[in-house]
Amino acid sequence: MIFLFSYVNDLDALARTPREKLVEDHVGFYYDVLQQRSRVVTSCELGAPDQARSVFPEGGDMVVRDGPAQAADWVLGGFHLLECADMDEALAIARAYPMPEGLGGIEVRPVRVTWEEAPSIDSPASPATIWRLYRDPDTWPEWKSAVEDAHLDGDFGAGATGELQPPGRQPMTFRVVEADENARYVSDTRLSETAVLRMEHRLTPLEGGGTRITHSATIPSGALAEFGMEFRLAFNDGIRETLRALSERAVEDERGAA
Repeated sequence: MIFLFSYVNDLDALARTPREKLVEDHVGFYYDVLQQRSRVVTSCELGAPDQARSVFPEGGDMVVRDGPAQAADWVLGGFHLLECADMDEALAIARAYPMPEGLGGIEVRPVRVTWEEAPSIDSPASPATIWRLYRDPDTWPEWKSAVEDAHLDGDFGAGATGELQPPGRQPMTFRVVEADENARYVSDTRLSETAVLRMEHRLTPLEGGGTRITHSATIPSGALAEFGMEFRLAFNDGIRETLRALSERAVEDERGAA
């Protein structure tokens, strides 16, 4: 699960606290706790509140105002996006932060990832093993979400074409647009007469072994118009199911070959 850790601070207390101490504690927490107990998706320190500009509707127009959106002595100072097992683990991590009493606090909030454009998973399997599954459409129904059958007209590679059979629908034609062995391929799938889905599949080797598998999709507006707004939510859920199943199948293949 992805969680947003928002650091809120009392401005007066923040001004009285030596910055050197804050930086030392924060850096120690980042390396000793966050990197050891979660996957850090991204981290940002925000600029000072007086650098903010906010936009509000006013008199039929959107008006720009100086300062943060919320007028208060407590302000958002920065944030982390972390992948943790669950809320209990996220709260345990937040409680490990060395926040001086009176300085502020940390809000922990789940992030909905159903609209994520490029889901990824870290797999113990090698890029070469995963690539072999990409190249073999006979295996696709085993790990590709919502694919009951698949075939290629020729060998896998740039320019190859074929069909995918989703449950309860007509077959969809697809084409491999680009293919870089053991690293990346891009495909176009015709969802309907007016909608073509483009997907990029990336394999990034990890230090110490394994692969980060990333599947990113460009969902055309025509697909939403034809299938409804829920299509995007369901499709992104399907990508994550595919990543998990692909990783598991690749690991099984490597164990079988050992």
